[in-house]
Amino acid sequence: MNDYVLADDLSGALEAGAAFGATDRRVILPLHGGAPDAPGALTVISTETRNAVPADAAAEVRRVLAEQRRRGACLRLKKIDSTLRGPVAAELEAMMAELAPPLVVFCPANPLTGRTIVGGRLLVHGVSLEETDFRHDPHWPARTGDIGKLLSQQGRVQSASVDLAASRANAAGVLNAARRDRGGPGVLVPDVETMDDLRLLVAAGGRMGSDVAWVGAGALANVLAGQSAARCETRVSPPVLVINGSRNPTAWRQVEAFKAEKNAEVLELVMGRPIAPQAERVAQACARRRIIALNFLIPEGTPDAAVRLQAWIADLVTHVMASTALGLFYLTGGETARRVCQSLGGECLEILGEIEPGVVLGQLEFSRRAPLHIVTKPGGYGEDQAMVRQLGKLMK
Repeated sequence: MNDYVLADDLSGALEAGAAFGATDRRVILPLHGGAPDAPGALTVISTETRNAVPADAAAEVRRVLAEQRRRGACLRLKKIDSTLRGPVAAELEAMMAELAPPLVVFCPANPLTGRTIVGGRLLVHGVSLEETDFRHDPHWPARTGDIGKLLSQQGRVQSASVDLAASRANAAGVLNAARRDRGGPGVLVPDVETMDDLRLLVAAGGRMGSDVAWVGAGALANVLAGQSAARCETRVSPPVLVINGSRNPTAWRQVEAFKAEKNAEVLELVMGRPIAPQAERVAQACARRRIIALNFLIPEGTPDAAVRLQAWIADLVTHVMASTALGLFYLTGGETARRVCQSLGGECLEILGEIEPGVVLGQLEFSRRAPLHIVTKPGGYGEDQAMVRQLGKLMK
């Protein structure tokens, strides 16, 4: 089957791909464009447009969709962030313009990580999106949890919400009616509180084939793939380097939790200081501890701080790897993952499975050296002990 998943950042692409990896298919994410030379594999494509301006994001999405259509490939899922970060409406409009699906089901819900939709509003552990830590996101601060309002404010997307009672009673009827209504909005936003709610929708939409385009988060990928993501059985050797490139407060607290672990060390590095001595601090820590976790301090008033931080992290990693053999990189934030993989010269990522929902283990492949294990996690996922627990599962 010649099919693919399209995401807007690397960690989201890996999360979606892990679901399809449970079907015993290889799942490959190329890092330099093009299709992998892996017959029968599912391709996962990241446009890296999470932080792009809407016009640029839309143009890139249309370019990729057109290229895949020329290859005869079928889009299984347009993966979006479960907290609606990114130029979501612009990319949705681009997909609708390029593929012209009769119906779009737009569902960022991920009940496995506390993201639900009630009354057309996105909740995170029961709290409306704009009242959570995501209101502090440096690129896409949440201003509303009302999904229809967000789509119409960001672009020209008109949508209709579907209450839970209606979709639970007759999901097929709801989707069929929307598909036949040529004058309607064409985008449905169904309420979802459980994974079973998603399964009802996918079962109903599956009977419509290519008439339905699916847009959503990792939970939707799991249901479309027909099962939960493959659980990871791989074990890795120390040292492990945890790099928190996310500015989400949750990720910062997760790194801080390693301070209570006797075989771990937490370093706070100041962005902008000379790389060599800071890389040496990291290398020395790797020699004496199993886990080294990094948080980054950004001097106040630094222009383009988020962009410069990612470039600085990539440079740091290059220096560390010149003198240190690592068993695993644990990378928080999709942009961080992309920059690190590129700085290491990786050709592609093969997805091995999930450690926990949204937290994915992959194998970074190179043309002239042994593969390297990489874990990716979205910044806002998990409670304060999440990283400690996940690495406890992975390490020998």
